[in-house]
Formats: sequence, structure tokens, C-alpha cells
Amino acid sequence: MLLTADCVPAIFYDVPNTAIALAHLNRKTISHHLAKKVIQKMTEEFDTDPHKLMVWFEPHIHASSYSFTPPLNEAAPELEKYMYEKDGKIHVDFARAHVYQIIESGVKENNITVSNIDVGLSDSYYSHTKSKTDSSRPQGRYATLATLKLFTLGGLTCVGATTHAEVQ
Repeated sequence: MLLTADCVPAIFYDVPNTAIALAHLNRKTISHHLAKKVIQKMTEEFDTDPHKLMVWFEPHIHASSYSFTPPLNEAAPELEKYMYEKDGKIHVDFARAHVYQIIESGVKENNITVSNIDVGLSDSYYSHTKSKTDSSRPQGRYATLATLKLFTLGGLTCVGATTHAEVQ
């Protein structure tokens, strides 16, 4: 289970080896290559083939809601091409930067699903960034759960992944 409020809760699922991993990705973990390290660890521990890995980015803050007043001095160099300026603010698409690192690790782009829910705009999810600028928004975290689940398909017992994002 991961608790987040803006960051990307990422679920990595190795279908052939029924292995699952969760990662809390944000703009600071870009320079630490956390997503790549998760894939490397899964390869070492479970013999994961990155080409067969499925990755989900659950609800997170999107670039349109995630902005800073220039200059953004602590930004990782890896983020520069995922930043843009609008209305005097710098917007950061750290989720897209992580997707790029995951693809560099060998995961097929069509095996990556990115949630279109922007927690900065949704009333169903907490946003740390928005709660700092809008006192009417509550502070908190939401949980992302990933489980391996047995199910029956045509008389065969199968294992699959289920994911849930729940508001706390």
C-alpha cells in the first residue's frame, strides 16, 4: 500500500512471474532513477523481463496543476525537457519523465497506463500542492493498493493483478 497526495503511485506487475511492486514516484526521485531501480530489482529477484512488465500510474498531480514560481533551482536536469512556462509559472510533468525512464529500461510504451485523473483538480483525491494554496481543500493522503488475486477462467485457476485507489 502507498500513501500519496500528489506523487505518482506506480504499480509494476510482472505477469509471467506473478510479481508485483509499488513505487512512490515524484520530481525528486527522477534523479535517483527510482523507477529504473524498481525494474532492475524485479529483474534480479523475479527474473522479470521488462518487455513483459505492465506499469500503471494511478491518480497523481498533472503538469497543468503542478507549478512553481521561477526559478526552480532544485529541479533535476532530467526534468528540464518535461517543464514548460505558462502564466509566469513553471509547470512540471514529472510523471512523463518517469514514463520515459521506464521505457528506457525496456518496458513497452503500450504496457504503461497513466491515469488521466489530476488530483489537483479532483475533489475525490487529496492534493498536497492544492491544499497549501486553497484552505478549503482538506489535507491528507489517499491509499493505492495492489494485490494478486486468484480467479477462475474457463475452469482454470489464474492469477491476475487488481489495483485500487481509495480516498482515506
